[in-house]
Amino acid sequence: MRNRLVAAVLATLSVVALAGCTTPSPGTPTPDSRSSTDETSTSTTENDDDLPSDGAPKVTNPIDVSHFEQNPCDAFTPAQAQQFDLEAGKRQDTDFGNGCAWRNPETGGSVTLGFASVDKRGLSSTYRAEKEGDFTYFEPIDDIEGHPAVAYDVNSSKPTAACFVDVGVTDELTFATRVGLSASNVGEKDPCELSAQVAGMILKNMQERS
Repeated sequence: MRNRLVAAVLATLSVVALAGCTTPSPGTPTPDSRSSTDETSTSTTENDDDLPSDGAPKVTNPIDVSHFEQNPCDAFTPAQAQQFDLEAGKRQDTDFGNGCAWRNPETGGSVTLGFASVDKRGLSSTYRAEKEGDFTYFEPIDDIEGHPAVAYDVNSSKPTAACFVDVGVTDELTFATRVGLSASNVGEKDPCELSAQVAGMILKNMQERS
């Protein structure tokens, strides 16, 4: 069966982010999206002992992020939000995991974070979705704070306005950020680089508390 897990989570979190999806100077992250029915079928048809799979890299230094799964808005500090000219975070939970969004209602800029907690296959699900053609753009990127990561998008083969970054915190769990640029920044800033930057800030915060 074709795995639509990642693409479905992407869609859910993208819709949440679009409420304020033009970004200030830095950018607008928004996480990744996966469908509960597909997650269930994936979990039941695959053996978690086989992780990682589908070409996904192993997470060699897993960390406990359970606090942030339950309290996602703690993952990006008020000072960091101010760096991006964003207001305090607001929870954006989905059927796939908890999330948080930080926005600027005047500029339309936002940062969005989401955990893929229901799916228990981590980056293996992301890599499988790529093999099955669910992404228009997919690129493994340098490790972020020692954790494997990929950048991807479902709409553009060369992201210029928005980009997702998925980070493996364990072989079974990922979190995702998405940056969507304001019109004035399209072509001026790289949304994938910005999404990776935000993911790094979030991961450092998690590591300090793990």
